[in-house]
Amino acid sequence: MYGGVVRPLVRPFGEQPDGMIRRAQQSHGQGRRSRMKRATAADVAQLAGVSRTTVSYVLNNTPHQQIPEATRRRVIEAAHQLRYSPSAAARALVRGRSDVILFVFPAEVTLAEWGRRVLSQMSRRFAQEGFTLLAHTGRFGREQIDDVWRTIVPAAVLCITIDPEQQSAMHAAGVPLVLPLFGGDADIQAIAMDSERVVVALQLQTLRDAGHERIVFASLDAEHRLTTASRLLVLPEVANALGIEQPAHHTFTAAPDEVGARLRTLLSAGITAVCAVNDHVAGIVLAGARRAGIEVPRELAVIGAGDQLLSALTEPALTTVASDTDRLAEALIEVVIRRINDEPPPTELPDPQAELIRRGSV
Repeated sequence: MYGGVVRPLVRPFGEQPDGMIRRAQQSHGQGRRSRMKRATAADVAQLAGVSRTTVSYVLNNTPHQQIPEATRRRVIEAAHQLRYSPSAAARALVRGRSDVILFVFPAEVTLAEWGRRVLSQMSRRFAQEGFTLLAHTGRFGREQIDDVWRTIVPAAVLCITIDPEQQSAMHAAGVPLVLPLFGGDADIQAIAMDSERVVVALQLQTLRDAGHERIVFASLDAEHRLTTASRLLVLPEVANALGIEQPAHHTFTAAPDEVGARLRTLLSAGITAVCAVNDHVAGIVLAGARRAGIEVPRELAVIGAGDQLLSALTEPALTTVASDTDRLAEALIEVVIRRINDEPPPTELPDPQAELIRRGSV
């Protein structure tokens, strides 16, 4: 016997019982259809009147297959009608590789620092080549990152840096390409370092052209470590090319009072300009200068990098340098796609460029 409260059946005013039955039957039918299993390649083949092999050739754009255009259209229309798309596993089986490219960021690198615009551009361009770019941050731990690439087995893993043990594990699990931007293949690293070089060169050239010869390079004591390291690598050659003294590296805290006191010491030692690793650090330097009563740019010039949204709102507004994200992304994609397809490296890549956004701090 059914237990619980029995409620009387109440039908809307004027509706007959048979109408209610028909409505219930329709609802049941809709529910049954919504629970129907996902369409398969066999369903598409049956509707299009072709073999499953032909469906696979058409939907996966398999090269060197002579499929009549009428047949191709019939298969595509059938797939569209059934809302069918090959699973990721099926596509990987047909192509011999995954269509996912995994970009792993270590915990100390934030997407804002590395450049959301670069990531967005890379995602768009990889999609045009038939790949999906998946970004994953190391903030969730090494184990979770390992779970991601073991589950996906991507066509390639891009990363900022990687330790040899993890790279070997990826190769052993079937990941064909592991491409760190720093510390890996010469072509990939050259692209990354060239991009850093043009930014530093434009920063120092702007300060030199404004009459500054005693410059310090500024970073934070516990952040932006990878960007700082890469900029420090190119700093000596850039300074030498510009004919200026190599800027000494100074690390700052985020406390304005401490920064102001440090700036006062630097001014008394003859320093007249600060070249910051990014706009975040430059903003902290500006705050410290204001706290210490140092006039920018009359007493101290400050230049940043990255053109963050708040840079135009500092006091004074921050002069900064922005790299050409389109060119950087295009160069990286060209190299990665060629490596995935076992093609020779490109003979020419877009030259990295940077733009000066001149405001009030220099």
